[in-house]
Amino acid sequence: MKYEFRPKGEFIFRHGDKGTVFYIILEGNVQVHELLNDGKERANKDPIILGSGQSFGEISLIYGWSRSASIETLTDCQFAVLEKEDYLKAT
Repeated sequence: MKYEFRPKGEFIFRHGDKGTVFYIILEGNVQVHELLNDGKERANKDPIILGSGQSFGEISLIYGWSRSASIETLTDCQFAVLEKEDYLKAT
């Protein structure tokens, strides 16, 4: 795994992007932006927020599917990242 820093207000990836990296949040918070079939963002009463110890991106990494949501940093964030190449070596 590698270390990655991302500043507040940055999209890590967007819905539909090719997925080749799995992220574990070491520090900070991100928001998940889900899209409906018509391409509009799902209107959630409570936004989906992930924080330290949580992870995202595993489905795209394992199955090679495109990203099913967009992820935006709400704070400066530190991640442990696992890239597809390293995942395949370990499996």
